[in-house]
Amino acid sequence: MKPRIIWLVGACLAVGAAVCGEPSTAALPSGGRQGLYWVYLARESAASPLALSRRAIDRLAKSGLSPGEDPRDRAVSESSLAPIRERGLEVRRISRWLRAASVRMSAGQARELALDPRVRAVRPVARLIRDRAQASIESVEAPSDRPGGRPSMGGEDPASLRGADYGPAFDQLEMIGATDLHSLGYSGAGVMVALFDGGFYKEHASLSGLDLLAERDFVHDDDETQYDPGDPDDSPYSNDHGTYTWSALGGYAPGKLIGAAYAASFVLAKTEDVSREVHLEEDNYIAALEWADSLGVEIISTSLGYRQFDNGDFYSDGELDGATIPISIAADIAAERGMLVVTAMGNEGPGESSIVAPADGKRVCGVGAVDRLGRVALFSGRGPTGDGRVKPDLCAMGVGTHCAQAASPNVYGRVNGTSLSTPLIAGLAAQLLEARPDWGPDSLLHSLRRTASMSANPTNASGWGIANGLAALGIETARLVVAGFAWQDSVEGNGDGNPNWGEVGQLSLWIRNEGRGASSAGEITPSSHDPRLELLDSLAVALPPVAPGDSTLLALGRAGLTGGPEGSVVRGFVTIEEGDRRIDRRVDLIVVPAELLSAFQASSGPAGTVDLWWSLRTEAVTGVRILREEDGGEPGLIHQGTLLPSVSAWRDHPGRAGEYRYYLDLELLTGQLVIREGPLGVLVEDAQVAALATPFPNPIGSAELAIPFAWPRGGTAEIEIFAVTGRRVARIHGSPEAGGIGLARWDLRDDARNRVAAGLYFVRLEGGPARRVVVLR
Repeated sequence: MKPRIIWLVGACLAVGAAVCGEPSTAALPSGGRQGLYWVYLARESAASPLALSRRAIDRLAKSGLSPGEDPRDRAVSESSLAPIRERGLEVRRISRWLRAASVRMSAGQARELALDPRVRAVRPVARLIRDRAQASIESVEAPSDRPGGRPSMGGEDPASLRGADYGPAFDQLEMIGATDLHSLGYSGAGVMVALFDGGFYKEHASLSGLDLLAERDFVHDDDETQYDPGDPDDSPYSNDHGTYTWSALGGYAPGKLIGAAYAASFVLAKTEDVSREVHLEEDNYIAALEWADSLGVEIISTSLGYRQFDNGDFYSDGELDGATIPISIAADIAAERGMLVVTAMGNEGPGESSIVAPADGKRVCGVGAVDRLGRVALFSGRGPTGDGRVKPDLCAMGVGTHCAQAASPNVYGRVNGTSLSTPLIAGLAAQLLEARPDWGPDSLLHSLRRTASMSANPTNASGWGIANGLAALGIETARLVVAGFAWQDSVEGNGDGNPNWGEVGQLSLWIRNEGRGASSAGEITPSSHDPRLELLDSLAVALPPVAPGDSTLLALGRAGLTGGPEGSVVRGFVTIEEGDRRIDRRVDLIVVPAELLSAFQASSGPAGTVDLWWSLRTEAVTGVRILREEDGGEPGLIHQGTLLPSVSAWRDHPGRAGEYRYYLDLELLTGQLVIREGPLGVLVEDAQVAALATPFPNPIGSAELAIPFAWPRGGTAEIEIFAVTGRRVARIHGSPEAGGIGLARWDLRDDARNRVAAGLYFVRLEGGPARRVVVLR
């Protein structure tokens, strides 16, 4: 199953007065088709108190709330449900926070119910377009103070962890300072963390020993969140996504994977049905929030987002204001009640306002994705919110994030998406809460924002930037990192100044202090966890004091590279000892082959396009840039990508006939070296016949669709977009450039200026064949 993030989406009609002002009943759809609707109920004179765990009561008190005084601490009374019961309608969910019930009924029944004076408003329930209704529960069972769980990992001293213990997960934790907090002894012990997802493979080696306090399946109405092979309604794929996220947050398998908060106590909620295409509604999510609240959860990590209705309507950009969409309102209520909700920004970037709810919440932590070098991923969702606030809040590594796989107990792999950067931040927040148990969600979010990498200049691409756990803790201390390496060939080397197989060289490291205090004198000890790297001088090297922002160059000694495949990355560690603290840092040596590419080709395609493709010889290449030169000018950047597969391709549309030259810049793992390949010359000829090339990008999310075409007839070309049903949704016009070649653009809106729904569309040039386009939301 391909890695993916789960998108749940919708459009607002009216909101209950108890939440954000007195609702107005907006026009509801007509017709008899069954659908799910929120029914906001009239205020009650009395309601039954809800049982809360002692932990939940203590958390509310820390937030300044007195349990029992807030109506949201009380269950919705049966008498208030009378308008629904009298009509024989089924109540699917009851939300004590929204004072509302979700009900399955026809649009006509919804309109009738909205006129009942005992009802404040009726509005559709937002959903993820997939396809089958879920099972339901009507109330949340009051939990005991501590349900029976598995043995906690709290006895494993995090300060004793060494770099190799993390396996490939080291990079993603070191980036946000989680390894620094481990060195201080913090691993989330005593903190209760909830995850909402599609299912969890609890038998995975990295998860089986964690402290699991409670679980709830909101899809099948039971207390088992792992795939059940005996249930025909369950799917063997249901464990995939939740296993990714839980292991990234708190997995524990030394040498394979360690999460930031492996000693936390966990609560699991299964809120997505992947067994077949189903409608996944926001009422499941809100029910899970209220259940987590009653248990005493302090941090919620969720990679789910909502924006679309079942009929194809969307929440507008303006409605993503943190005060309109029920799921965002509920997430802010969770913060008010002492829970930090950490949620994914979504994978619909890079378009403006490519945000999904509840990341638009005012007190919610929306998380974007960066690659290993700290660059914002192209797919990462961007702000601003509908009311102009900057989003995301923070970023973490969401490109090539190492996590457990649900295929078997000992399988691991890398996954892309803000789904994976989100649990990294949630795990870091759990570490901080262990260290600062008096902090509430606002204090956690404020400290993380204030100390992140872009805190002085937040943007709607990166938010406040990459989190820094050590700085967020408020400790005025040094943070020593490896800023780069230097290699000097010895007599056995080839003299090029780069590591090469079979040579011995002097290895030196630049050590930089990225902390807020000066370091004291210490020592640094290199270690090799790769048999191809032999450290010939293994004694510790003296480390002088380093002021904040300064660097020092240390000669570690001689190292030998015994041999291996061309283009390999050889990984080692250095242990930095400063006073009582010991912290490991990664050292990557890149052995550059004589040839990085096995192929680089370019050819002219239809409608003035140019197709380029290349094949890599080395794992050391993690970034590529394509440059185009025309009319003898300087090459200009036209594409940039990261973490490439071994074979990649790109389609360019120069916009007019002419001769072009293309270059490929290959960026190596550490970003220290860029090697240019090319040029390749391509001739784009004048258009001879009307033609349409494949639109790009395809599939497409929230960005604009580019449609290359050839039109030698003069005047403008008419291009039509059809839904899969054959209904025309939009008509656009394109003006060709010199030579009859043009590029039309479609903003994914229909002729009435409404955003089109996700699905399959066909693009057709007048009189020609259609091209297929997949729109993702």
